[in-house]
Amino acid sequence: MSRIRFPARWEDIRMQATHVGRQVDALLDAFGGVLPLGPAWVHREFCQAGMDLRLHPHQYMPFGPRKEVDERWFASTIGAKNTFRVPNEGLSWMFSTSGRSRFTLAAAVEERGNVLVGGTMYGKYRHWPVYSKYFNNRQPLPHHMHGDDAQAALVGLPGKPESYYWPPEYNMHRSADDGTMIGLRPGTTREQLRNCLLHWGTRGHDIRFLTMKYAMKVGRGWRMPARRLHAPAALCTYEPQWRSDVFNMFQGKTEDGWLDRSVLLFKDVPQQVSRDQNVDHMVEMIDWPGNLADQSGNQILPIFDESRSGIGVTDMWVVYGTFQKGGEEKELFSAKRLDIDPGAETTLRDPGASGMQVLAGSGVIGKYEVQAPYMLRDIYDVPRDECFIPYVTATSGLKIRNTGLVPLTLLRYFGPDVWGNDMPRLQNAV
Repeated sequence: MSRIRFPARWEDIRMQATHVGRQVDALLDAFGGVLPLGPAWVHREFCQAGMDLRLHPHQYMPFGPRKEVDERWFASTIGAKNTFRVPNEGLSWMFSTSGRSRFTLAAAVEERGNVLVGGTMYGKYRHWPVYSKYFNNRQPLPHHMHGDDAQAALVGLPGKPESYYWPPEYNMHRSADDGTMIGLRPGTTREQLRNCLLHWGTRGHDIRFLTMKYAMKVGRGWRMPARRLHAPAALCTYEPQWRSDVFNMFQGKTEDGWLDRSVLLFKDVPQQVSRDQNVDHMVEMIDWPGNLADQSGNQILPIFDESRSGIGVTDMWVVYGTFQKGGEEKELFSAKRLDIDPGAETTLRDPGASGMQVLAGSGVIGKYEVQAPYMLRDIYDVPRDECFIPYVTATSGLKIRNTGLVPLTLLRYFGPDVWGNDMPRLQNAV
């Protein structure tokens, strides 16, 4: 176990932007090949926090009213694109070995990309091209979509497909609404959708009357392609996704009030579309065949991975499947859940880098002592529940040991083209 002890709070510790390569090397040596990460909290202005992110209830509004923290991003190298900007919001970070400065995972990948994400992935993307998050809201999110690569490229961003997993450890009470609206009812017309966007929830033109609702089950997951309308349930959701914060809101009225159409419907579109408030353009942004189809085939059931399990060790696929990208079905991201019984240990060998988060229990990952927090009393506290597993460590073998009295449960997510034929597929995805 490492002898390095980091500060208990990160609020006043400066961020170092460049020349971090040697610090990365020192951290990997000190912590047995892994990089300890601090928390990346993110607020949203169009919803209310569900308060299941293990923060003290008084800590969800550090930036003022209507700016509630309802997300935590994991192993993220992208900043949040909120109207109210917070410096470095959404960017995962780590302490230097001295604890007197911090630097982002993005800066680390820029200087040690081959080591951290692997030569093939870094050579193709020049960054870590995925991230994951928890999002947790008191009510379902508003109906929205994420553009595909062609649409997002018009505003200088990549498209964003995503997937969901609902961990029981973060969903221990019954949700007020465990249903997710997805797509549109069969037979819905462009004119009906146009009226909803034009009148923005008034005069009876509410997009919620045009959609279908699917019950979500804790312990399972869901696949969500780009250009698919969706309003995720009021559950704490683990969400591996492509490296983008592109979205457009299609719902005007929510349980929390009215949304600003000029800001949120026309958020990530060319300036002329936004300036003209071109509703017809927005109607054509969605994938009409995909939105009108039955969505049931996108449900993800957990799958036991016998090859990476053993006595006291259970490895499960919780996010898998392919997405359309560049006209082809491709493996873009995936996620697994690892449960290790008290006193048990395993040597994990994965074919690619991953972002890892501790759901429950305590133990040692490499030389990094980890423990899932019960509650963080201050948003600037530093939990020991997250790390990045570099490519060189994952492929050579990483020892993980449960030192506690309850199961050590870990989530880890992966980037594109890591597993190949070893990753399960969804047979009826749409």
